[in-house]
Amino acid sequence: MRVIVGSAGSSTGYGIVKSLRAAFGENIFIVAADTNAPHLVAASMISDVFVSVSKASDDSFKGQLRKIVNEHNIKIIFPVHNTEVSVVAEMRQELKGVYVVASSRDVIDISNDKILGFEVLGKKGLPVPATCKAEEVSNVPEQGLFLKPRFGVGSVGVTLCRSMHDIRDLLDKSTDDYIAQTVCYPPEITVDFFSDGNGYVYSVCRERLEVKAGVCVKARIFQSPEVERLISEFVALTGYTGVACVQLMKDHSGNYVFTDINPRTGGGTAMSLPVGVNFPAAELARVVGMPYQEYLPAIKKEHYVVRQYEEFLTR
Repeated sequence: MRVIVGSAGSSTGYGIVKSLRAAFGENIFIVAADTNAPHLVAASMISDVFVSVSKASDDSFKGQLRKIVNEHNIKIIFPVHNTEVSVVAEMRQELKGVYVVASSRDVIDISNDKILGFEVLGKKGLPVPATCKAEEVSNVPEQGLFLKPRFGVGSVGVTLCRSMHDIRDLLDKSTDDYIAQTVCYPPEITVDFFSDGNGYVYSVCRERLEVKAGVCVKARIFQSPEVERLISEFVALTGYTGVACVQLMKDHSGNYVFTDINPRTGGGTAMSLPVGVNFPAAELARVVGMPYQEYLPAIKKEHYVVRQYEEFLTR
């Protein structure tokens, strides 16, 4: 098995490299790619080869990726950053014999564009908070409104605005497009899930107890029949196949609503590793025709997982 993991310097990228190495050891050849130099990327220490690449939005990126695929006989690509996912997914036809771990372009679009995503989910009958463009807001309810970057990642940039003044001040200071949503309530849960495209869906809930820079660092890990039913409905209506994650919170009536969609694993997905769940390994096993359910065991009780920084001497 020969794979490349993009954005390897991110917490998500490092988590994928770590998960694949934990599952397959020396039976997998991993190329880690990132915009940083190798001595600035911890994943370079646990991959077989590291390559520095341009940003996925740069014109040179596609050529660099083709060269890496050819030089290292890559068969599977794990793109990570949202732009990277979109660009690599567009290259599917030219990357013959290479599997791209990403959903269809339609699914990627509703994941990356929050206005489009919540509109599509709402039309399909899935529970979502009321959403509009921030500039369309004419009044703010007593509980306030959440403003989020339209093309944002994770919880970065999410702001609770309690007045029109707050909204105007935020928009005046930012160059980003924002959406406005009705306030949702705890718990804030990220759901990592796997779909084999043939009806099998597996999910794990990760309650975000503490978040730093948009990434969960303390979590409660558990499974929920209620959430599993909701994710199965989501998969059936959107056509998701492979691994991805969504975020859920509760509305004023206490019902779960979707608050974010990601066409990939998340920065906190690796927090399920200590309880024996390995989403990247399951997806790789599915792609190459190996048994995958061994990487997706039932979780019989709730667990708590915390993170601490780890130091790497890279040079």
